[in-house]
Amino acid sequence: MVGLSLVIPAFAEAAHLAGTLRSVHTFLVRQQRLETTEVIVVTADASDRTPEIARRELARFPIARHLEPGPKVGKGRDVRCGMLAARGEIVVFTDADLATPLGYIEHAITAIQHGSDVAIGRRDLARMHDRLSRRITSQLSNWLVGAVLLPGIADTQCGFKAFRRAIIPELFEPLETVGWGFDLEVLARARRAGGRITEIAVPDWADPKGDQGLAGEVHWVARLKTLGELGKLAWRFGRQPPSRRYIVTPPITATIR
Repeated sequence: MVGLSLVIPAFAEAAHLAGTLRSVHTFLVRQQRLETTEVIVVTADASDRTPEIARRELARFPIARHLEPGPKVGKGRDVRCGMLAARGEIVVFTDADLATPLGYIEHAITAIQHGSDVAIGRRDLARMHDRLSRRITSQLSNWLVGAVLLPGIADTQCGFKAFRRAIIPELFEPLETVGWGFDLEVLARARRAGGRITEIAVPDWADPKGDQGLAGEVHWVARLKTLGELGKLAWRFGRQPPSRRYIVTPPITATIR
């Protein structure tokens, strides 16, 4: 039985993927989850050795899949591919550079087991970047998301999210946003479906890439594209009103519909 699936989208991640998968293996052994966890790596076409590294490192896992969806389209397409292929009762996707430490997988599992449908990482937006300009744009972007689409959710864009298997088809099969804003559509669909969304504080989130860009795109270009996707989603879904909040357990900080 597959209890957990871990989906890792990896476009041009040759510098990080081997170390990440070795860390994942060590973590799963330590947590006694290795035999019941499915590890899925999704590699869009890239000019580096990412697919080769994925194939080599996945050989150490008892349950593993390597998906190659073709030319680069966007992170949303790759995450959707992995999520719909996953067989675990709880499915987590996380970034290939492990900006969110692996230990938060256990907190996400706890949230789902306590009745949440979705558990999402919440970074400290005021402190997570070294450059003041990036801190300000991160906070403004999330404020705008709350104002027009998802009020009450502090951080929609953290690359760490977990899902109860039963809700995945409703969120990912109709997913149309293939770029950086795909998280917004997933969360809007979850809220519209009445799913419970839990935020998990991730105060030690750290971006190992710094200002090197996002999969070949500079940050301001990615921001503009995401804002465009936000506008389309706000038109389609409207502002999704939040319902009651409640505390689960530390470090889980709040649950929102």
